[in-house]
Amino acid sequence: MPHVPNLFERLYILRANRAPGAIYDLLGGGTVKSVALAAEFGVFDALADGPATADDLATRLAAHEETLDMLCRFLGRAGYLDSDGDTYALSDLSERWMVGDPGLVDWFTFWDSVVYPFWDDNATAVLRTGEPEQSVYEWLDDHPDRWPTAQRGFEAVAKLALDPVLDNVDVRGKRRLVDLGGGHGRYSIGACRVTPGLEATVVDSPVALDVARANAADAGLAERIHTIGGDLLADDIGSGYDLAFAFNVVHGFTPAENRRLFERTADALDPGGSVVVMDQFEGAGPIATARAMNDFIGFTYRVLLGGRVYRFEQVEAWLREAGFTDVERVDLRRAPGVTLVTGTLPK
Repeated sequence: MPHVPNLFERLYILRANRAPGAIYDLLGGGTVKSVALAAEFGVFDALADGPATADDLATRLAAHEETLDMLCRFLGRAGYLDSDGDTYALSDLSERWMVGDPGLVDWFTFWDSVVYPFWDDNATAVLRTGEPEQSVYEWLDDHPDRWPTAQRGFEAVAKLALDPVLDNVDVRGKRRLVDLGGGHGRYSIGACRVTPGLEATVVDSPVALDVARANAADAGLAERIHTIGGDLLADDIGSGYDLAFAFNVVHGFTPAENRRLFERTADALDPGGSVVVMDQFEGAGPIATARAMNDFIGFTYRVLLGGRVYRFEQVEAWLREAGFTDVERVDLRRAPGVTLVTGTLPK
């Protein structure tokens, strides 16, 4: 895990303020960069096959042995690797969260290769004006070599959130799902797997839908998962659905745009149809870390999209204005800081 100060350090450095506690933030930033670099070189994947020395890893990964050993030593301090003499192995943290499927390595790489470079180019201007000159998606169009990294990052988070979402969303008996901004299609694939006969339509920008179609084919669901390329607020999204997902889209829109989104969603649903919204919400989260993360994510949405995290009460009001009733929220304990909001149209 990231470096956690021991009891003496917490008392002496953080509570008594006798040394600069900000050093932990520097360590945190350095850990993100180091994990992304190790992932780029394949360190985690190599160690997933079993423990290895730095010499062995350097040979397999075409790296400089002494420098790789220094990187691995730091990753050990940060909790991502274990060591026994000169031999390194994945820690329990990395075994659980950094390798396999799902894993967070692609999420770290996304932040390192997409979010932070975009931040470097745009954050100063956003702080002055309140919005970026271009969205991160437009920036990615100008850097097409980074689109695959972004898509893998989005998928990594979706794979981690999928089971908690399906545990809390009733898809029994549903026939047609529209997945608004569903991009990679992972949520539609998950819903179709647990609901025989369900068909899903993923609506997103055309650049994202190639991934959705490929994922659906790999899952053996190409016949049941369809795609529509277009603008969620302007283009045809279909009709006759009885369930709608709007996952991680609210934060990128203005209040007026979100009202428009939910009005269009209501129009696309049959009477009695339901909508499920998933996002981060201001002040939500069962622990202080989740609430701090949501504040950080909210600022990041402003830099990337000109967006923000909203209060639950705002989203509830937009849904009710669009005609949805029985609006309820569920804070996902297995995904701290993430909230589901559901609403149903009258029959």
